[in-house]
Amino acid sequence: MKIAIVMMAAGFSRRFHQQSGEHKLLAQLNGKPLLQHTLQQATASGLDLFVVTRPDQTAIRALIAPATAVLCDSHGLGDSIAAGVAASSGYDGWLIALGDMPFITTDSYQAVSAALADAAD
Repeated sequence: MKIAIVMMAAGFSRRFHQQSGEHKLLAQLNGKPLLQHTLQQATASGLDLFVVTRPDQTAIRALIAPATAVLCDSHGLGDSIAAGVAASSGYDGWLIALGDMPFITTDSYQAVSAALADAAD
């Protein structure tokens, strides 16, 4: 079973931006952007990674290599998920992940992927 991670990074971060003046995914955590931590865990899982982001979010787009960028002028999470799944339509299953969850471990991505593959049998 071919499974991909589709990570959501297309939000506006309005509430966080009002408080801090920056996008939540770019906020520093232990010396690097929050999104970078999340991407490292997902990439280390060995699963193919698609990151849904807005075309104008250049700072976020600069962080996502070697993942596949999916550009979407999202009007909400549903739009982002649909764009990510459409961009990875050759896969049999997807793990939907959020860019602001840096503490999801590589082991967790692998365990959920394995459980999804086992459930398909």
